[in-house]
Amino acid sequence: MASGTTAWPYCSLGKRATNVFAVGDNGVICAITAAPEQHERGTSNLLQRMVQLRSSAFAVGETMAPSCAMTAAEWNSMASGTTYWLNAVWGSSGSDVFAVGL
Repeated sequence: MASGTTAWPYCSLGKRATNVFAVGDNGVICAITAAPEQHERGTSNLLQRMVQLRSSAFAVGETMAPSCAMTAAEWNSMASGTTYWLNAVWGSSGSDVFAVGL
């Protein structure tokens, strides 16, 4: 299945075959629902890791890049509160998410 982008992917995950996300270079976020599509993401920086929760997902990455959050199939930029490169993210709910970096 073609992704519709030439950006290098760094992380992909999904809970069902029709609900898969991939993040990568240039802030690309691809989703596979019924067909591959790219989502607007609010950043052009590298997105390296993501976590998908019940009704939301979060992506983090390159130094000084904003984190991205998705709810109801819409990605929005959100301030991470740090200038460090965020290279891991975990959460148990949309209001309980943690990111770490260098």
